[in-house]
Amino acid sequence: MTQRFRARKISSLVAAAALLLVSLGAATACSSSGKSPSSTTQAGAQSTGGTSPLYDADLAAQVPEDLRNKTLDIGTYNNYPPENYVENGKLVGFDVEIANAVADTLGLKFNLVPGAFSILIPGIQDGRFAATFSSVNPTDERLKTIDVVVFHNSLTGFVTKISNNMTIATADDVCGITVGVAAGTNEETTLQQLSADECVAKGKKAVGITTYPDTPTGVLAVTNGRVDAFSETVIGLMQVVTQSNGALTLQPYEYNPKPAGAAFPKNSPLVQPVADAINKLIENGTYGQIMKKWDVEQAMVEQSEVRR
Repeated sequence: MTQRFRARKISSLVAAAALLLVSLGAATACSSSGKSPSSTTQAGAQSTGGTSPLYDADLAAQVPEDLRNKTLDIGTYNNYPPENYVENGKLVGFDVEIANAVADTLGLKFNLVPGAFSILIPGIQDGRFAATFSSVNPTDERLKTIDVVVFHNSLTGFVTKISNNMTIATADDVCGITVGVAAGTNEETTLQQLSADECVAKGKKAVGITTYPDTPTGVLAVTNGRVDAFSETVIGLMQVVTQSNGALTLQPYEYNPKPAGAAFPKNSPLVQPVADAINKLIENGTYGQIMKKWDVEQAMVEQSEVRR
């Protein structure tokens, strides 16, 4: 995907926010400290267990019987707007609504557990989570231990302070500057690769990469002048810029187009039912409504697919 995600005013999100019947209540808040689920307040956003208008009996029959009557812990990032974040004591975002719509379609009960991104994939691997709906990119390394159900696309970008008069229009402009990223994210890995391939290999200064526990902390580092820029997905940076009250700007250079979606333990029996449920939501228009509500139509996919 090459089209540019453009920042929009937060009022457009509110104007488009016709409430959907895909989510039965938001999650109770946890702290944004990045602690493990055992030390956070879990967010009990759950499905209707087969009574939702979205419920599809044929798709629900694909889910193993031992999973149908239990509450499944689903990891989600607690500080990544507009995908998933805590606002006014509630867990919100388009990943949250997609997860709830999937649960309703399959007649399952999801308990959304917010935390730092760095705990999510390890949480899948060690059995704490049945899945995570947190924009996981299906990299070759990750696919050795997890499977990913893709349901949106993303590009990586940069924000800087307007007062710095900095322009990042090409990869060359990233060389030699300091950039913050959220720890454990794909943006950290791809920025390291960009630095090696586009900077060091060509005799230019490496990118000075600093990791932070979450997006707000990294953005604060930009506004305080500790780093020149912060990098993450462009759809996330859109809201960062909108909420900065004119202090930050989204730079024109965007790279690393990539799919993203929900992650599962390797060979989980939930993978195919979830992919089929998302395709049902695409077919019946629910998926499009959710993505439009959050002003991220450019990130939509025509079909969900499984990456193994």
